[in-house]
Amino acid sequence: MSSIKPIHVLGLGNLGRFIAHSLHFSQKIAPPIHLLFHRQSLWKEWEEASCQIRVTSNDLDHPSRSTTTSSSIFNVEPTSAPVAEFGPIHNLILTTKSHRALEALRSVKHRIVPDTTILFVQNGLGAIELANAELFPDPCKRPQYLAALVTHGLFATAPFHSVHASPGAFFIGHISTPSPATLSLVKTLKATSSLNVTYYESTQLRTLQIEKLIANAVINPLSALFRCPNGQLFWVGVPRILVKNLMKKIVSEIHRVLQKTEVLEGRIDPDRFSQINMETMVTGMAKKTRNNLSSMLQDVLSKHETEIDFINGWVVSHGERLGLDVTYNKKVIELVKEGKILCDSDIETYFPNTNGADDVKLWQKELEDLAHESGKKAVKGLYNEHGICIQAW
Repeated sequence: MSSIKPIHVLGLGNLGRFIAHSLHFSQKIAPPIHLLFHRQSLWKEWEEASCQIRVTSNDLDHPSRSTTTSSSIFNVEPTSAPVAEFGPIHNLILTTKSHRALEALRSVKHRIVPDTTILFVQNGLGAIELANAELFPDPCKRPQYLAALVTHGLFATAPFHSVHASPGAFFIGHISTPSPATLSLVKTLKATSSLNVTYYESTQLRTLQIEKLIANAVINPLSALFRCPNGQLFWVGVPRILVKNLMKKIVSEIHRVLQKTEVLEGRIDPDRFSQINMETMVTGMAKKTRNNLSSMLQDVLSKHETEIDFINGWVVSHGERLGLDVTYNKKVIELVKEGKILCDSDIETYFPNTNGADDVKLWQKELEDLAHESGKKAVKGLYNEHGICIQAW
């Protein structure tokens, strides 16, 4: 019998399924795993999936070697389950989208006690602060918190069936002083080999969170607006000068906000988060993930709500509170929510004074040179019928 108390998973998209499956499948003595269903249709989908989670591990070099494993020994509960019958939740892994985290927590608040450990696994920043303000305002009655960053690549093929397309890492750190029960959950997660967990102190985790926020605040909305994979934001056979200048403006606003918040409070290293280093972080991440469609682009293409309010929205809310100019971040939020599709030539329309006349002329000349070399018309040669770029690093 496992010594850790049961683990509840709330948010059964790709990440929640992968974590639950990994906990069950990769340990000799797995802790009891409880799946929390927040809507009635999940019960039908669960039955249609034969009451099991399936995860296919891809071998990109040898597709025939891909393997699928199934896990089925789970307890399933509605989020409305009464505490008198089901008892309190001791360990909660919250894997909903950022904008759904508050309502998800609200649905199980009646089962959360001060000894509960909640692991927040969301993009962006602000979900924990919102939970404190709305649900747990009294620090003495507040549950224990952990936060995580995840780099595993996953996509769904059917309800309760996910493909683990690219192995990554799972970075965990504590937000509040960890209790023995919290450390027990961390130990269990670290023992789950397929998750590839590394545990960090809170200051180290904050650095990773801010780095991811910077990359996401540029790559996610711009890839959604320009409808392109990450690697094609700044290079399409020639450098995308105009888009890169737009990136610098967005990063400049983020840099000013961080200087007045995270740096001033001593939470991050100012040298590590200089303007130049931040720009390098963004372009480096775009190149490293060049074949990926960002989660925000996927949400936009699927007509789902995005997490932009917890990414660029975090920058805007802190910037406006401090009286800083965050015009560029406000504009990308507006355009993403409107579902706009942009080309490089649209930048000056929506972001005036981003590029000088010389930049525009240079971009046009490089397009003409590229078109001459490829024998195609300039702009049309770079985009497919959906407006997605077709040339990259």
